[in-house]
Amino acid sequence: MTELKKLIRPDELAKTLGVAQVTVYSWVRRGVIPCYKLEGVVRFDTDEISEWLKERRVPARKIHGDLITAPRKEVTSKIVTAQKSNPDGGRPSGKGGKNASNIL
Repeated sequence: MTELKKLIRPDELAKTLGVAQVTVYSWVRRGVIPCYKLEGVVRFDTDEISEWLKERRVPARKIHGDLITAPRKEVTSKIVTAQKSNPDGGRPSGKGGKNASNIL
């Protein structure tokens, strides 16, 4: 006979991940997270959750000296986008609008 794994409840998973329980239920409803539904009861396999987390790992940004910096292409893209959306060429308008200086 196959041995059953211990499954955890949504509140236990929420506490482990440091998120609200409603967030876990939202992930379940949207099909974002692997789970088991047993006649309306939701449970999670910890091994499957570990794999799910590994798939979503985001690599660290490049470190320059003591500062963590975004890739140059990303920063340049934000500046260009800000300049295109501001008719003053990205200069501060004094009205709190988007420009290169307050995007970064």
